[in-house]
Amino acid sequence: MNLSPFRQVLEKKCGLIFPNEKAAILEAGIRNRMDACAVTSPVEYLFLLTADRWEFGRLIDLLTINETYFLREPVHFTLLARRIVPELLTGKEPGKKLKILSAGCSTGEEAYSVVISLAERFGRDFLGGVSVFGGDIDTTVIAGARQGVFGKRSFREFPEHLLEKYFEPCRDGLFRIRDWLRDAVEFIPLNLLEAEYPPALGDSDVIFYRNVSIYFSPEVRNEIFTRLAASLNQGGYLVVSPSETFCYNKGALSLTPLEGAFFYRKGVAGEKAPVRPASGRRVSPARKTVVAGTLLSPKLRPPLADGRREGRSPAERDETVRSCVPAAPPPSAGAPASFEQALGLATAKEYQAALELLDRLTENRAEAARAHTLRGGILLNLSRPDEARAACLAALEADGFSLEATLCLGILARLQGDGTETLRRFREAVYLRPSCWPAHYYLGESYLEQGEAGLARREYEVILKLLKKGDFSSHGISFMPLSFTQAQLETLCRRRLLPMKGTSNGN
Repeated sequence: MNLSPFRQVLEKKCGLIFPNEKAAILEAGIRNRMDACAVTSPVEYLFLLTADRWEFGRLIDLLTINETYFLREPVHFTLLARRIVPELLTGKEPGKKLKILSAGCSTGEEAYSVVISLAERFGRDFLGGVSVFGGDIDTTVIAGARQGVFGKRSFREFPEHLLEKYFEPCRDGLFRIRDWLRDAVEFIPLNLLEAEYPPALGDSDVIFYRNVSIYFSPEVRNEIFTRLAASLNQGGYLVVSPSETFCYNKGALSLTPLEGAFFYRKGVAGEKAPVRPASGRRVSPARKTVVAGTLLSPKLRPPLADGRREGRSPAERDETVRSCVPAAPPPSAGAPASFEQALGLATAKEYQAALELLDRLTENRAEAARAHTLRGGILLNLSRPDEARAACLAALEADGFSLEATLCLGILARLQGDGTETLRRFREAVYLRPSCWPAHYYLGESYLEQGEAGLARREYEVILKLLKKGDFSSHGISFMPLSFTQAQLETLCRRRLLPMKGTSNGN
């Protein structure tokens, strides 16, 4: 079957793309609908597809994966209720409702998660001052969302006490959301590539646009991003998933960090977000200091169930990240003084020589971020936390996307007992690289130490999912050493999860 004309129609009308590796999915969907319509010719079905809006929707139903569940990426809902909504209300005109949109809402779990989070934080009556919309191109799932009936898979991350509070059993293991919550959300058809969005969606205060752009080309992705930005009020927030955070042309909105998560915001300068320096900008090096030692400290070990710290037998040492100082790759033959040489010196514990070389490398704009980060790791290992922090912050000045520097700052905050900063930095690392299992691991350990067993459980489960997908090597760390093998990491996560069975991971 010639799929080219079908690809063109799908991309033009709704932005969906189907590269060669997804050709089988596209063809299977087309043949399924041809059989349903009793059409034998692909040409005839193509004509039907372009002429019949209803049939176009049926094909979209088959081709898109409506995979969602309640409180997915719960940090977004926590910050929505605790920080974003109260902040937006302070600037809202009296009597004017707050407007929140779930774009690409699928079967409605995201939109209902919004109202559940707000009701849980502010009470049932608060919803009278909020307009919540869910929009999706798939009219079938929109109809299902309006019914508000969900199976067990929709509650895979949902606390049991919230299930009892906001849902009622109906039939065959299904649960229906309570009427007053269902009535708080309006679901409407929404094609994100339409020239104009429904008027009701204009002047939105918060737009959730998560895990939708995976179907789009970069050009379409940026076009939709710009249109959604135009639908936001000044000061409004656009919420995307961690894996999509750095996928957009950010000219329309500012990327703003908030407690370790990243949000796009319109017309308001937030905290400094990761932005690469403009061409030609000179970055001032951090002040000169001396070097390094071992990152591993008993303080990094998680507590046991009874509150004691684990001992560090030789076998257990294999379960930890052993040092911030990386193993050196062999330098290129005939290369001038370079980062690789500094790595080699640090690995050989010739710390003073490594620092002297790194001091020179920080003057090199191309090497500044890595040089500052390595200095930070060395200083952290030498138990010089203030100097280590200054070096890592200088690394972020040179490259706001430095995963290693962000991780080092998280480790440093953890060693110093700063729980808020610890969680913020490790969350930022997860946003910078969702497949970075060391960030998930440290985040889980930090949650565990702070008594948040449910949230810790989620991080260990994420790691196991990454391993199942074959993402062990996709951590994104270029020169910090990792001493876990995949088998060791899997065993450790399963061990951590054993006493957490049945623990709620909340929102």
